[in-house]
Amino acid sequence: TCASDFHKCKLTFEDYISKNEVKTKEMNSIKKAIDNYKNFSSEQLYYKDALLAWAFYELKLYPITVEISKKILNDKKNYRPIKLLLWKSYFEIGDNYSAKKQLEDYYNTDTKDTKVSYLLGIISFNLQDYVSSNLYYTNSIKNWYSPKIDLERRLAYNYFLLEEDKKMMSIFYSL
Repeated sequence: TCASDFHKCKLTFEDYISKNEVKTKEMNSIKKAIDNYKNFSSEQLYYKDALLAWAFYELKLYPITVEISKKILNDKKNYRPIKLLLWKSYFEIGDNYSAKKQLEDYYNTDTKDTKVSYLLGIISFNLQDYVSSNLYYTNSIKNWYSPKIDLERRLAYNYFLLEEDKKMMSIFYSL
């Protein structure tokens, strides 16, 4: 229900929680999100939806989190916290292609974010796109990512996989 009809999902949980004692940690997390949902004004609709999406993420219900996040982004395309939640959910379910697409969309709003470019390098590596991986790692180094040695090792390994020995050795010489 939550993946197909978010509004019905919220109503179903509200009904269940109002009629039953909440005993599990998982249901308590959703109850807290539903309670928070009621405490906000209707103008804060996206924030309320984000709270519920986050509750599902914390419960490791990543496919539901993906669906809810996509619906939120359909209405509010530049909602940065949901973009992050969506890429994390895709990453957790092993959909590196969708994770990369979402994280690149987020990254385009701040290309100096070294943590994001580092993560894009890792995802690109997982997708065996070593050239893109190196571009993201190099951008992280240029923007003062620390520890730099970790990125240099990853760069050298990617150059090894790309059979670019001169570039690989230049990394080693710079260490």
